[in-house]
Amino acid sequence: MKIEIYRQIARTLVNEIESGIYPVGADMPSRLELSRRFGVTRATVNRAMEQLELNGLISARRGAGTVVVNSGMRRRIALVAPEWLIQQLPGSDACRVLPVGYAEALGSRSSIAALARFDGILWSHPEDSLIPRIAEIMESIPGALINRVADGCNYVTSELKESFEQAVRSRLEQAPGATAYLLKNRDGSKFVHHSRDEGFVAACRTLRRFYEVIEMPADFADKRRKLDAVLPAVPAGPLYIFADDWSETGALIQWVWQHKLQWRRDVFYLDTDNIIHRHVWGLETASIIQDFYGMTQTALELLLKSLRNPGGKPFQVLVKPVLRQGDT
Repeated sequence: MKIEIYRQIARTLVNEIESGIYPVGADMPSRLELSRRFGVTRATVNRAMEQLELNGLISARRGAGTVVVNSGMRRRIALVAPEWLIQQLPGSDACRVLPVGYAEALGSRSSIAALARFDGILWSHPEDSLIPRIAEIMESIPGALINRVADGCNYVTSELKESFEQAVRSRLEQAPGATAYLLKNRDGSKFVHHSRDEGFVAACRTLRRFYEVIEMPADFADKRRKLDAVLPAVPAGPLYIFADDWSETGALIQWVWQHKLQWRRDVFYLDTDNIIHRHVWGLETASIIQDFYGMTQTALELLLKSLRNPGGKPFQVLVKPVLRQGDT
């Protein structure tokens, strides 16, 4: 993933502070000098310097320039995430972010005790059952949830009913009179798919559409059999189908092809977080895309701010997902 230029600049300046080029008490170059050095705008330099200031490496004083106040003892932040997601998430140039899987972080009492070595913890996409334990840990170690919600906790999320209701409603309006179906992923009980499901139901009720919920099995062949058993092979009118997880998409595409139906005429389909390239299926699905990278970066920056100014109100931020129209 391409690193933003301001983060590249921040990384260079952090390394120079840590190596002693700019020792504690030294003045940093002016914003104008840095702008000329890196060939970027003042706004880009300001964003880079904000990263350093967030972690207490520098202090900017109006009329007195910017001085180094810390020799590079950067914050240690743990990023706890599912294994499938951990490689997609960003690091930071203002602190040391150490990726940790949930099994490693919460697998035993000793692993939980080891979390005390971190200044803060980002908890990305935990299963619902883990949130009470995480909230308890947050009482002693500052942290934030990513794409999850808990009362009284810091969080940055797209997983709210309203986000999905708006996307589902806009698609339903493109298919007037269509019969609505929800393909419900069985593993949704472990995660927060209920926000997606509630959004679907709310959109259907607002538009006064009848809908049916289909509990989808885990095995691909079983998914196909389930679709054959429930969906009409010769529909009397258009079908609107929403999957709360993109893992249902392959089976649905095969079902549409098998019955020689046409997208956006016979079947309108919407899934979530589908980043499968077009060449895999020969089409691009309409999908609600969440910005995991952006949410993590926002949570990290807000957590660093809260570490510098403890005692404030919890930060609770909604990042709206993007509705990709696609071919379906």
